[in-house]
Amino acid sequence: AFLKHLEKEFSIEVSIVSQGSICLYNSYSAGHKKRLASKVTDIWEEISKQKISPKRCYLTLEVSATDMDQGAEVQVPAIRYIFRPSAFAAPAAVGSGGAREGASLEDGTPRTASSRPRCPRLCPRRA
Repeated sequence: AFLKHLEKEFSIEVSIVSQGSICLYNSYSAGHKKRLASKVTDIWEEISKQKISPKRCYLTLEVSATDMDQGAEVQVPAIRYIFRPSAFAAPAAVGSGGAREGASLEDGTPRTASSRPRCPRLCPRRA
């Protein structure tokens, strides 16, 4: 649903999903198709060979995509992929609009910068 949501909501076709230097999904790689059913956090841990810190509540995902109507590459802002919504100061604001804990690449829903609650452990409020 994550990639389908981007296609439906923004009329874009996602070709690459990455987090920093870690490529979570590449539509041009046949081996990556099986990753669509895996949890984003599991893919990240498998590729990075690290466990996600219990204090971490999101991954910042970069997405490369093309416009479905014109076929031109489009710029997509970074997506804060929330996998521990209970860690946020405003759990009611997370609701169904955020990527759910344990969501796969097909499960999550991206959040816009203005709709994101802050993670008190990682994003202290600035004065």
